[in-house]
Amino acid sequence: MQYIRFLKTPRFVYRKGGRSGAVSALVTIASDLGDSFFFQDVALAVKLLDGKSWTSLPLSVTSYAWKAGMRTLKIELDFVIKQKETFHRTVVLSVSSEQTAADDLSQSGVASPLVLSAYSSPFGLSGGTEAEGYVERRLIIDQEKVLPVWEETGESIARHIWYVGLSQMFRCSN
Repeated sequence: MQYIRFLKTPRFVYRKGGRSGAVSALVTIASDLGDSFFFQDVALAVKLLDGKSWTSLPLSVTSYAWKAGMRTLKIELDFVIKQKETFHRTVVLSVSSEQTAADDLSQSGVASPLVLSAYSSPFGLSGGTEAEGYVERRLIIDQEKVLPVWEETGESIARHIWYVGLSQMFRCSN
């Protein structure tokens, strides 16, 4: 299993003129120890979600390509502020594999390699505010149960989900 990790947590930066900007982040896809990078091509879905209701429709969706041999991927998601209240909104940046998501534990029989999605901590669109150094994993136990698990971002192997823990959890839930 491979993990999407935020090496630089998301932030919104305004462009001159003040009605548009970009959410930027730096991600990697690596093993649980962080000692090997994902060595396959994979399409990534990058979504900007409402920070209060992540089940609602995304505010913005963009596809990125992770190419075999990459170590990092810079994400820049353009966003236009259409309404004044949007300025005070909190958002979450979601990065997931379009083909090999590992989030659904009930589908653990799917052929590997699997990639575990990452959701940033909420951050504001007021400009320059960076998301906190945590990532949320939303593990789907079944159609009605989602287990949110928070872990630290960055290159540390401390305080994050281990593959063996996921497999044990899946066995216990069945």
